[in-house]
Order: sequence, then structure tokens, then C-alpha cells
Amino acid sequence: NLEKEKEILNFHYNNLTIRKGKEWTVIVRINRLIRKYQTMPRIRAMYEYLLKNVIKDTKGFSILIAKPAELADFTDRFNLAYGRLITQKRKEEFKQIFYYKAYDNWNAYELAKKIGVNVCVYCNRSYTFTLGTDSKKGTRFQFDHFFHQSKYPYLALSFFNLIPSCYICNDTLKNEE
Repeated sequence: NLEKEKEILNFHYNNLTIRKGKEWTVIVRINRLIRKYQTMPRIRAMYEYLLKNVIKDTKGFSILIAKPAELADFTDRFNLAYGRLITQKRKEEFKQIFYYKAYDNWNAYELAKKIGVNVCVYCNRSYTFTLGTDSKKGTRFQFDHFFHQSKYPYLALSFFNLIPSCYICNDTLKNEE
């Protein structure tokens, strides 16, 4: 339950999809791969399908802001249609599209402030204050991934896949499954 959930989801979606100056977006990166695989129809179709599910549809669905049950449904459909194409090379390309390590460039501190979680959702005892404005001038809670990044790299930046947690829980409770 988030106060101002719609505002927070719009903030998150816009940070990942609207270009600001020379900054890249998830959409720009997917389009580059669509062009790269122009002569490989199945791979191109996979990236077109991914793009279609990143950009909000008429009902407002996007994997960037979809609820956990919707993400699970998407992964089932995606793997059914394109699972055989998901090689290690594709996973590396997904990691470049949904580049979680650069997330601080996408206002992770501002997102953390908007979420307003002050206690780790796992242990419910470690405080998770957000102080400062970025990784150089502040501190914030960490984001754990419900759908693990190694298995689902295309969900690395999905809002409801980012679980606010303290460093201890995020670092010690990791599980690949």
C-alpha cells in the first residue's frame, strides 16, 4: 500500500521512458536492438514484443509498473513465446536494456523518498532512511528483486519487482530462485 501510488508509478515509468537531453531510455535501447536484428525475424519479433510490453497500452499496462501477478503472467507468456531464444547473449542484451546498475541516474533517491519506507520490509527492524540526493551525497535503502535479475533481467527495473530492504537483508538473504 503506497500513498500516492499513481503519482509514484508515473514518476518511475517516466524516468525510464522519457528522454531527457542526451540520456538514453529503455525504449531507445530496445529500438536499437530491433534495428540490429532487422534481418533476424524471430529475434526482432522478441524485442518488438518486449517493446510493446514496456510502452503503456490502452489499459495502462507496462512491465515497468505492472503488479507482481501481472509480471508473473508476462514472464510465462514471454518464455512460452521466446524462451528458446533467450541465450546468455540475449540475457546480456536484456541487462543492457534494463540497466539496473545505472539506476541511480534514473532518480532512485527521489523514488526512494516518494516510496517513504522507513523500515526494511523483510526484517521490520532495520531503519531504511533516505538521506541526501544521490549515491555520492547520501544514503538510501537498497532494492532487492523479487524476480531475480539473473533469471529475469527484463524485470530488473519493474517497480513492483523492486523491494525496499536494508543492506543486511538484501546482501544475506539473496536466493537465485
